[in-house]
Amino acid sequence: MRLKIGIQRVGCIVFGRILEQDEDLRCAGPPAYVFAEGGKVVKRIKSLIYPELYGNYDSLYIRGVNRCDDDRWFAYAYQEKSDAIQVVEDIKMLVAQINNKTPEVNDCGLEVIE
Repeated sequence: MRLKIGIQRVGCIVFGRILEQDEDLRCAGPPAYVFAEGGKVVKRIKSLIYPELYGNYDSLYIRGVNRCDDDRWFAYAYQEKSDAIQVVEDIKMLVAQINNKTPEVNDCGLEVIE
């Protein structure tokens, strides 16, 4: 598996962290490389500096050049609960795309944190 993300949604807030990531997905510096595209709210997964969920930019950033922040948690509070629900589905689909799996498979690379 090239990318594994732990994620949780509480109301309108989505948070999580990168559990596993292949080094070939790590950006060596700007510009950020796009590894997956196609979601409705989160449209792309990229690597730049450290893990971060940017709702305003429709992107989830995975581990990047700042290795000391590899285990950093990402979080974003959406205005609508429906957007937060869609974000989890988008991330699941994008991670599955990176891992060459189908999003319906239980082991697509997204793990719900309890």
